[in-house]
Amino acid sequence: MEACSNFVAQEWKKHECRNCFQKKDNHSGNQATITTDSTVSSSMPDKKLNSLSPNKPNRKFSKHDDEFHTTLPKPPSMNRSRTSDTTESNVLSVGSNLDDIHSSELIPCRYGVNCYRRNPTHFQKYSHPIEFIIEPVAVKLVTGLSSEQEIKLHDTNATGADGLNQKNNNEISSETIANPEEQLLQQQYDLQKHIRLADERLRASMADSEVKFKKYEEKIEALQSNLIAMATYHQQLEHALGDELDKREKRELEKKRILSIKRDTPSYWGPNAFEQPYREVGIQIGSAEFNIISQLLNDTIAVHDHKFGTIYRKDPTEFIVTNIHRVQNDKLWHEYCFKKVRMEKTLNILACMLLKK
Repeated sequence: MEACSNFVAQEWKKHECRNCFQKKDNHSGNQATITTDSTVSSSMPDKKLNSLSPNKPNRKFSKHDDEFHTTLPKPPSMNRSRTSDTTESNVLSVGSNLDDIHSSELIPCRYGVNCYRRNPTHFQKYSHPIEFIIEPVAVKLVTGLSSEQEIKLHDTNATGADGLNQKNNNEISSETIANPEEQLLQQQYDLQKHIRLADERLRASMADSEVKFKKYEEKIEALQSNLIAMATYHQQLEHALGDELDKREKRELEKKRILSIKRDTPSYWGPNAFEQPYREVGIQIGSAEFNIISQLLNDTIAVHDHKFGTIYRKDPTEFIVTNIHRVQNDKLWHEYCFKKVRMEKTLNILACMLLKK
């Protein structure tokens, strides 16, 4: 950007121009210097008057605001107070210089003379009227608005007429609520509503907790019944195991006792009497075994009754044995030995009892 004809010092950087942002040495020698102190002093009287304006410009805009200048209304012009050192010729020269810098093809700024943008790229992209003057400090003193109020005013201008109507409606509603009686009624209504909602939530939570409590009770009862059934089953298993152990012990003792019984066969049976589990052996006629068996049959003939038949309906008086077969059975011989031992024990007990008497 080229240096302008009039050097106007910035508020915080006294060596730079507020219009062209160039140093004081770059300006011509016959240029007029404009200070900020006179601007502040001259703009103070009009501060109160301009602060009453309904539409105040906003200095804080985003970089996209200038692209919508055709849709938003242009804010009214503000009363500007020029510095005491700035003459009318200087103002015209500044406007002419700005007009020379910006070509006619630039997009016209939607704020016109009320533009408060100070970014150099803004002036390179948008054009401004001839009477446009860059006075940031003076404008701030004239408006008398804080940054928050200016932002709020900019939002109001951006929203348009609908936003203003909505804002007016909100202000009216806030004024009506501001009535103390209505505020008290509103507070009572809100309190009752809060109590009602709290009561409903409490009842709902209580009902939910009751349902959950019933479910938990059912689960507890089921678990208790399962525990009782399990305990009963374990007791039954313990009793059955105890009985089985007792029976096993008895069987072991009986087995040991049975195994201790001698099963010696007679000598005349031979050494290999039980090579086969069952065998029939014929006894030779005239042998000692044959004679003994025949004699036993005849000696006990009186007690045989009709077991061996009758002769002319009478019991026989004598047997003539012609053939005898000996049956050699291992199982039967074992039972015989077992019963023989029991019979011997019984006979011994009876003999002892008779002797004691």
